[in-house]
Amino acid sequence: MSPTHCFPWWIAGLATLLLCSPSAFADATVDTSLTTNAATSTAYLAHKLKPQDTGPDITLPTSSHYVVLPPAQIPRKDVLIVFLPGSFAQTGDYEKISQRFAHNGYSVIDLSYDNSTDMQKCDSDSTIVATQDICYFDERKAISFGRDKNYDGTIAQSAPLPYANFDDVLVGDSIVHLLVSAIDTLRHEPANPKTNPDPIYWDQFLIRSAANSPYLVYNSDLNANTDRRQPVYPNWSKIILAGHSQGAGHAAYIAMMIPVPVRRVLMFSGPEDYNSTAQNPKTDPAKRNSVPWLSQSSSTPLSSFWGLRSSDGTQQPSNGAVADLAEKLFGERAVFNWDLLGGAGLDHVHRLTIRAPSTFNSFKNHNSTAVDYAIDDPLFSDPPIYQQWDQMLQTP
Repeated sequence: MSPTHCFPWWIAGLATLLLCSPSAFADATVDTSLTTNAATSTAYLAHKLKPQDTGPDITLPTSSHYVVLPPAQIPRKDVLIVFLPGSFAQTGDYEKISQRFAHNGYSVIDLSYDNSTDMQKCDSDSTIVATQDICYFDERKAISFGRDKNYDGTIAQSAPLPYANFDDVLVGDSIVHLLVSAIDTLRHEPANPKTNPDPIYWDQFLIRSAANSPYLVYNSDLNANTDRRQPVYPNWSKIILAGHSQGAGHAAYIAMMIPVPVRRVLMFSGPEDYNSTAQNPKTDPAKRNSVPWLSQSSSTPLSSFWGLRSSDGTQQPSNGAVADLAEKLFGERAVFNWDLLGGAGLDHVHRLTIRAPSTFNSFKNHNSTAVDYAIDDPLFSDPPIYQQWDQMLQTP
């Protein structure tokens, strides 16, 4: 992954501040590996799936899904964690957190999806700013469920959305369709003790009697006739949605908007959607407004939402005013949105904080809640990051 993939497009000129290390995560249809988490010295069963190999309607994601299972000595829970990366990131940038989830007995799909545009385009693009509230909602809906279909299968937006900087994400490339296609592919893989020892295990994460669902799976027969496709929904009661930055917003959006609750929501450094106008500039955090979708009622109880951010209270900006502005945007935005989440987030959303080294710049601080390169920094030898992750999972 190139350094510019670690933070929003509008500050791409600060790439050298991030100190990102390239991700050695080449795509492969199935790549078997036994990986070791330094925090636990435990080997995990991990392999990758190319999204295009899980369904013929999938075209947009270019990197692979990363699937991690607990090793044999750790009892496997009947719960799946779906992790959504941040803007421009690849699933291989989050191996440590995925493996830590597996250490706790969870199966994990680190899902590749269309994160090729920063959601903050809704605010910063002058052609969108007048309708930025609608843009955030429209684009999160399209990326999560598909622009052309609603979650219940009814027809949605028939024409491409009027936001030129975003891809036109149809139902086939939506997060929900990518997820059910990956689960169905794992269900029909041959049993392999190094990657997928019990394929039938995956069947519990799908609801197959879903006649109206727009999300179709092929039972691994990618050449099947259309009448052999099967409509399914994820079994959200057994799924924890997690995400970093942009992915945190998608996790929250899906959990709030679908008609049934998900098991739990884990938000790392996000969501960051906000509204600014010429009268309420981004340089004045006190005047920043949350976007309306965050305050809508939630299908998932707010007590099931957990947020983790990195405190930037003592941070030393490494590039003057620009870094100071980014620090305010990254640091304050998520907390402000947690306060308003579901219309009553202040007393309900569990929030945790870590403190990254004061030498971290704003972007590395933002990434230190979940991204490997920040967690691997020798200055950030902070075991509590694993404790925070565990607490988000284990606390009732």
